[in-house]
Amino acid sequence: MLNVRSPGGSVSSGSPLGARAEEAAASAIPFFSRTRLSFALAAAALVCFAQWSGPPLRAESPPAAEAVLWCTNPEYPPYDWLDEGGKYAGAGVELLSMLAPEGCTLIPAVVPWPRAQAMAAEGKIDILMCIRETPERSSYLKFSAEPVFANPIVVWVRKGEMAGYSGRSDLRGSLGGVSRGDFFGGGFDEYLRSSLRYEEASSMKENFKKLRDGRIAWFVTGRYSGTAWLKAHGLGEAIVALKPPISDEGIFLGFSKKSRRISLLPLMNARLAELRDRGVPEKLLAKYLDSYRAPASVPTSTDAEDR
Repeated sequence: MLNVRSPGGSVSSGSPLGARAEEAAASAIPFFSRTRLSFALAAAALVCFAQWSGPPLRAESPPAAEAVLWCTNPEYPPYDWLDEGGKYAGAGVELLSMLAPEGCTLIPAVVPWPRAQAMAAEGKIDILMCIRETPERSSYLKFSAEPVFANPIVVWVRKGEMAGYSGRSDLRGSLGGVSRGDFFGGGFDEYLRSSLRYEEASSMKENFKKLRDGRIAWFVTGRYSGTAWLKAHGLGEAIVALKPPISDEGIFLGFSKKSRRISLLPLMNARLAELRDRGVPEKLLAKYLDSYRAPASVPTSTDAEDR
């Protein structure tokens, strides 16, 4: 079930939003009433324009009351995670709020990460936050001009193991793990499928537990996200990251190419450039890496096809 949240509370996925509701209401006004109303509004607009004494009107201002449905990976701290109330929290959430143009209403949709990507491909979600760019995803997403965050990908092992590790070829012959729906870049995805033995699990939590218990020999995920999770669960001394990273590419904001709100992306790109110049993404990562605490319990989003 799609769990959609708005500032005023929960909204079902079938409920009309913003302009759709206004269009429906307008269609209920009789024709002649609409005609008289149109003349009255036009006259009022001319009077207001004639009396305007403020700064020049700007044609490039963003449309008002834009409702933007967005989603992110709910298990990827410090970038994003679900708090105990089942709401998104993290560096990505705060950064997205800074990128949103004036008059844009951000509406989070909490769904499993693989399903979120499928929904974006269908145009049912406008934005995917903190997502890695791949050729497949580029077929249905238009990415931000620059990364929103750094996201080096590393191999995690039990402390003291794979001491002679020098690169991905050293993973051959052992069983590893990845989280379902994750992509890593740097050519590792192709190498993983063609040359390595691995199992997919539903989450970082499950993979780190398998690694701790010796059911897999290594686990691939982001350095920041892995550090946050291990610190919060007291495993920072037992499980360590190997060097060098397998890829060092950033993660992006992705706009569905089928979204009716995609015209907002240039405005968000300009704002992102300003924030990057001020070092804001790095400061947010440090802030949430330090403050992340694993929630005691998180409501599980029910989705029959993703169980």
